[in-house]
Amino acid sequence: KKLAGILIENSLLGMQIGYSIVGVGVNVNQTEWKSDAPNPISMAQAMGKTYDIEGLLEEWLVSIKLWEKRPTEEIKVAYMQHLYRREGWYPYVEREVSLTPTAIAREGIDNTFLAEFVNVTEQGELLLRLQNKEEKKYHFKQIRFVL
Repeated sequence: KKLAGILIENSLLGMQIGYSIVGVGVNVNQTEWKSDAPNPISMAQAMGKTYDIEGLLEEWLVSIKLWEKRPTEEIKVAYMQHLYRREGWYPYVEREVSLTPTAIAREGIDNTFLAEFVNVTEQGELLLRLQNKEEKKYHFKQIRFVL
């Protein structure tokens, strides 16, 4: 079930990241869904109670500030340990992505394949191992999970 989503937008200055904007959305007390998302859930639905949004936000901000002080390597290790589908073989679909911002990614029926997670590269690419042992890198939106 999908409880939250994170969107990261990077601004490049030459070969360096100039800055990043991170947006986090969490379904806290929502009980009705207007989208056709296949698997939404909220904290209220999962835990059977309603949450004080302002108190929850304050707790999260304190937690984020504590993480800011940790070494980069420690943050990376924690990140890697908590990735969705971190271990095991799962179905994926490659997507044809146009460089035109308004273009829709097209997905073919016959391009589903099984792969296992290997790593996330320094450039943010997802590195997967295919069943033939080949390792392949994917940029944002070039691939999606099959749920």
